[in-house]
Order: sequence, then structure tokens, then C-alpha cells
Amino acid sequence: MRDPELATRRVSTERDVDRQIADDPALAPYREDLVEILLGFWLEADQKSAIIAATVWQIVEHTIVVANLAVLDGERQSPASVESELAALERNLSRPEEIDVGDRDVRLVALPAGRAVRLRWLTGTEPDDDGSTLVLDGVSYWVPVPGHAAMVVLNGSTPCLPFADELAAAFDSIADTLEFIL
Repeated sequence: MRDPELATRRVSTERDVDRQIADDPALAPYREDLVEILLGFWLEADQKSAIIAATVWQIVEHTIVVANLAVLDGERQSPASVESELAALERNLSRPEEIDVGDRDVRLVALPAGRAVRLRWLTGTEPDDDGSTLVLDGVSYWVPVPGHAAMVVLNGSTPCLPFADELAAAFDSIADTLEFIL
């Protein structure tokens, strides 16, 4: 989990990575890379004002699998009506963006927290200095909070495309546990 204190974040991240390495020594050669990946994700979560941010990494079939999950505070366009909000989300999220590298799958879903819009996406990152980009596969849920002008956004992503369907199923399982206690 992300340490909210910037002053201790590197140390706490290194400690978390070391704990993971103790459980899975095969990760040891990747320690520095894992620390930097995590610090980058934590910075991105800070920039998006994430309420919660978590990541998982493990070796599967001789490949490091990394996935991120963030819970964000979203803005509603139609705070007076959940149905209007869902319709607007479905319409707006169906529009492709320049960085998309695959079709968007947008649908209305029922969660314990209420009706929501689920988006499965495949997108590229902004080019690095060398011109390379990273392709991310992800699942996002936009969940209006009933009776409030607030929205919760769950955003899970991975650059590990061979495992993307399995990770999307894991993100879906997490979304299926979301409930609002108001």
C-alpha cells in the first residue's frame, strides 16, 4: 500500500519490497526495478488524488506480473440523477481517445454499491524520451454514490498483456465487493 507520507515513502516501499522478496526470493534480482515502479505508481496516485492505491507484483511463468489499483474521487456531471449520470458516463466513455490502441468495452453493471459503468480499455502511455510507449490494459468502474453528488472510480491496470484477462477478472471481483455505508 502507498505510504501517504512523502518523507518516509521510499523507506516504507523498500521495506514492503523486501518483505515480498522474503516470501518470494525469485524477486530479489528485480528489487530496484520494483521499488522504482512502485514509487512511480505512488506518484501517479498522488497526482490523481487517489483515496487508496495498491499494487501487486509476482513472478508467474518466469514473468514479473505487475498490476495497480487506485480508488479515486470522481466528479459527477448530473448530481441530481443517478440515471442521467450513468447515461452520460456510458456515452462519454464510449468515445475513443487518441491514445487508445484497442476498442473500448463500455457497459452498465450492477454492483452491491449500486449501478455503475464499467470500462475495459487498452491504451498507450505518452512517449518516453526515446519515443517508446507502454501499453496498459485496464478496467475502470464509475460508481455514483446514491443520494450524494459524489462518485467513486475504481481503476485497475496492468502492462502485462498476457495476464490482462485474469487481472481484469480480479479487478471485477474487487468491484463486486464495493458497498457504500451511508
